[in-house]
Amino acid sequence: MPPARILSNLTSRNPDLAEIVRLASKFGVSREAMARGYIDAHRQTLAVIILRAGKIDRVYRSKAFPWIEPCRAQRAPEDSIAFDFGFVPGQISEVVECDPKIWLGEYGARKVAVLSEQGLAQAGGWATVLLHAELSDDG
Repeated sequence: MPPARILSNLTSRNPDLAEIVRLASKFGVSREAMARGYIDAHRQTLAVIILRAGKIDRVYRSKAFPWIEPCRAQRAPEDSIAFDFGFVPGQISEVVECDPKIWLGEYGARKVAVLSEQGLAQAGGWATVLLHAELSDDG
């Protein structure tokens, strides 16, 4: 999935998990594979977190995205949309703004003016979270 092909198939410039799901289907790849390609191709500063049973399993982020503080096997932050995912598998949440400190800690949060998150519930206790960081002028 060359980044140029992904970019040419985007229907929106705004980061969105629905776009990742649509592109995964279009290209015949897994959502996780498309999420990785989407991060690399997109012009925004993005990260995708794969959760299993509310705990972080894998993290993918663009080069400019600050380090994500909760580590693998830790629960999603309590104030995150992903903490107590009450969605039906396949349901995608709205994009919501969140406090950057919950995902990035004190140091990483200094680099971010606005952090938004969106979640996708999946079968078997899996979930995907898309983070979009608008970096501050200091970032």
